[in-house]
Amino acid sequence: MVKKLLDTIKKIKCKKFNQTKFDIVYTYVDSTDKEWQKSIKKYFPNKNIDPQRYKDYGEIYFSLKTLEIFAKNICNNIYIVTDNQKIDETKISPWLKKNIKYVYHNEIIPPHFLPTFNSITIESFLHNIPNLTENFIYLNDDMFWGNFVTSDFFYNKNKCFNIFIRPIKKASNRSNNKPWLDYYLNVYNIFIDKFDIFPNFAPVHTYYMMNKELCKHVWKTFNEELNNSLTRIRNKININFWFLCYAMGLYKGYFQNKMPTLKDSVNITCHPGLSEDERIRDISIILNNRPVVFCYNNINKECEKYWEILKNNYLKDIITNFNVVTFNILAHKYTNFTRGHKTEKETQEEMKLRYVNLSNILKNINADIYCLQEVDELAAKFLSIVFKKKNYNANYVYQDKNNGLLILWKDKYTLKNKFKITITKKYYESNKSYPYKSQIAQFLILNINGHNLTIVNTRLWGHPDRLDVRKDELKNILKNIRTNNKTIICGDFNETDYKQIESVVGNRLNLFDKYFDEKNFATSYHPWNLNRETNEMYKEPPHHKYKSVDYFLYSKDLTVTKLIVKPNKNGVYGIEEPYKNTNTKYTLKKWPSDHALLVFTISV
Repeated sequence: MVKKLLDTIKKIKCKKFNQTKFDIVYTYVDSTDKEWQKSIKKYFPNKNIDPQRYKDYGEIYFSLKTLEIFAKNICNNIYIVTDNQKIDETKISPWLKKNIKYVYHNEIIPPHFLPTFNSITIESFLHNIPNLTENFIYLNDDMFWGNFVTSDFFYNKNKCFNIFIRPIKKASNRSNNKPWLDYYLNVYNIFIDKFDIFPNFAPVHTYYMMNKELCKHVWKTFNEELNNSLTRIRNKININFWFLCYAMGLYKGYFQNKMPTLKDSVNITCHPGLSEDERIRDISIILNNRPVVFCYNNINKECEKYWEILKNNYLKDIITNFNVVTFNILAHKYTNFTRGHKTEKETQEEMKLRYVNLSNILKNINADIYCLQEVDELAAKFLSIVFKKKNYNANYVYQDKNNGLLILWKDKYTLKNKFKITITKKYYESNKSYPYKSQIAQFLILNINGHNLTIVNTRLWGHPDRLDVRKDELKNILKNIRTNNKTIICGDFNETDYKQIESVVGNRLNLFDKYFDEKNFATSYHPWNLNRETNEMYKEPPHHKYKSVDYFLYSKDLTVTKLIVKPNKNGVYGIEEPYKNTNTKYTLKKWPSDHALLVFTISV
C-alpha cells in the first residue's frame, strides 16, 4: 500500500535555518516586445497562442511596489528573469532600480531548451542564478505583498521553513478543461514511482520558498524525468518543478507544511462569467483581510476594472510614516531651580494643574510614540492611565523615582523587547564635579510597519563643564544598539555642542540639526539662561550657542520628513516658562515645562 507523505514526515526532523534576508525572484514576459513576438511565431507558426495569457496589466509594477512597502525588510536582491527584456524603469522607485538585477534565460537555462515560452521550464532553472541566497523566494508577477512582513513569518517555532500547501486524500482526475492539473499529477506519478509515497497535498497559489541545495538534489534524483518533460510551450507532459521541490523538501526535512489562513495568503482567480457582485466580493476578501501575500491571477478584460479598483484602494490606508515626540516635561523636584536655586518647589496644586495641562497637550498631538524625560512616579502613573484609555502602552524606568523616563506607544505596534542600562561611568566621591547618581537610558524595540525599530529615550548628565561625561554616556548607549535595527535616540542631552555629538556617532547615525541655525530658536529655558537681576533670558554667547538643546538621532535608513515645535516655531525662546521667579504662579495658560516639545515625522 502506498504511504502518504504528510503522514511520513511526522517522523522526520526538519532542518533549521536562521536566514533573515532573501533574494526575491520574478519571471517576466513583455508580450509587446517585437523580438519576442517574432521568436514565438518562428517556432510555433501554426500554434494558436492565447494573447490573453501573456497580456501585461501592470502586475509586476504593483508587485514591486508592494515589495518595497511591505517586504523591504526581508529583501536582499531582486532578480527579474526574462528573455533579454527589461521592465519600464520610469515606473519604479530609485530603491527598486538599485536593487533589481536582470537575469536572461541563456544565463541559467541550457541552450537546447531555448528559446522557451514556458514558465514551467524557466522555473526549473531559477536556482542557477549566480550568487543567489541559499534560500530564495520565487514569485509570479501576479503575486503581491499585502502586509508588513519580517523573516519570522516564514518559519515555525522550531526555525523550520513553513510552506503553504493544502492536504488532500487523493489526487484529482485528469481533465481536458483543466490542463494545468497535469503538471501536478505528473509530480505525483514520478514521486510514487521513485519512493512509493503519495505526496498527498495540493498546491496553493502564493509565494514559493526555494532552497538551492534542494533544487540541485531534485535534479539529481529526477534528472531523466525532468529532461524528458521540459518543452518550449506548455504541454501535458510538463512536471511542475517547484511542486516537485516541495514534495522532496518535505520528504528530506527542508520544509514543514502549513495550511494558510486568510491573514497569511489569499488567491483570487478572475473566472469568466462572474457577476459584478461576485467580483466585488472577491476583491473585498483581499481588502478586508490584508494578507501577507495575495494573488489576483488570470486578469482579463472582464475583470480589468476590478483589478484597477483593487490596486487603487489597497495602498490608501498603509502607514509609511509615524510621529515621535521627545519632551522633557520638567520634574517636580527641579521646579525650585526654575524659580531661583534656593526657593521652594511648585505646590501640589500647581503640580497637578501642570500635569493635567501636560496630558491635554500630549493627547492633542496624537503621536505614535512619546519619549518623555524628567518624569516622576506620579506623572508616570497619571499619563499611563490617561493614554491607556487611548490604546497606548507604557514603559516607565527610573534610577530615581523623582526623575525617570517614560515611553508611550500605540498598541498596534508590537513590543519585541525592552530594557534599561546605566550609562554613566563610575565616579569618585572626592571629585565633586562628577555626578553622584548614574544616568540611565531606556530601550524599546518595536515592530513598526514590519520593521524592528530601536527607540532609546535618555537624559544625559547636566553639569555644564563636564562634556566628557556626556560623551561617554552616549558611547555606552551606542554599544547596546544592534547595527541592523532601525534606530532613534532622543532626549535631553543638556549642554552638548552638536559637533561633539557628531564626533561620537560618526557616520553611524544622522543628527537632526536644522533648528540650530534658526534665529532665536531654543529648545529649553534653563536657570543658567536667566539673568537674576532682570529675571529675563540673556542672549547665548557664541561658544554656548548649542547649550541646553534637545537632540534627535536616527539611523541612515530612516528619514525625517517634518518637524513641529511647540509651543511655537521658536521653541521656548522668549516665552515665560512655568516658574520664572518666586512670584510666578502656574496657570493653564502657561507652557508646562522649561523645554520645548518636538514632534518628528519619520518615513520608513
